[in-house]
Amino acid sequence: MGVGPREVTLGRRPEIAGIDQRLICWRSTRRQQIGDALPVLTAKYGHAPGERAFYVLACQAADQARPPKRTEMRSLTELRERWRNSAIPAYGADVVDRLAERARAAAAAVWARVRLVLDTLAAVDVVAVVYVMRGAFKRHHLLAETRRYLSYVLRGQPHPVGLDEQIVQTVVDDYTRPAGG
Repeated sequence: MGVGPREVTLGRRPEIAGIDQRLICWRSTRRQQIGDALPVLTAKYGHAPGERAFYVLACQAADQARPPKRTEMRSLTELRERWRNSAIPAYGADVVDRLAERARAAAAAVWARVRLVLDTLAAVDVVAVVYVMRGAFKRHHLLAETRRYLSYVLRGQPHPVGLDEQIVQTVVDDYTRPAGG
């Protein structure tokens, strides 16, 4: 089975294809708690609830199953290590490590698919701002706005070398026309 996104519910975030459902469900304790509380709430309802009533009951079950909020934050590294250490006794290090490899490959595949969309959104945003602010503009105006855009969107994190130029080229190629033309 290939690695990539698989859509579980239309319009919801995709999951990773090729991962054993038992492993997905293994840490889904809250989902199980909601599933356990739902029949109890449905029985108290008195009859089979309609779609809206069932949704309300499911929300109540989710509220009942919600754990108390944590007071301390855990780093992503710590969360990954805790997950790995708890999964190894249940599935073995080889299965867990293969899962991590698949997750990284799936993330790369998903990122490759959305990269073009993100660059297009950036190009549209940049050209709209520059056009509204300046009317007529040159390439260096687009480049300056692209760099502002990236610094805002990425919140100061570094971006791949040449991404700013790539976005400007997309603006020039797809969203502008020469003056007087």
